Amino acid sequence: MKFRADARLLKSPSVKEALLYEQLRGGKVRCNTCARRCVIPIGFRGFCRTRVNVNGKLYTIVYGDLNAVESRPIESLRPLGLGL
Repeated sequence: MKFRADARLLKSPSVKEALLYEQLRGGKVRCNTCARRCVIPIGFRGFCRTRVNVNGKLYTIVYGDLNAVESRPIESLRPLGLGL
């Protein structure tokens, strides 16, 4: 599904140009943030849905957004829910 990025989106404080990406032919970009190394055409998001290609540049749309961080309680990470 194509992502609609307009001027308002790019002015948002949670949108910054990504650091880890390569520009490819045809306006596509390769995100190097994770091992998936998504190739993202103009106007689309990566698999993680937090990176978007706007006119051949990769942007993160959750920069500094603490709501984008998973916040499960640490207790849920213990094996079988047992205390140590």
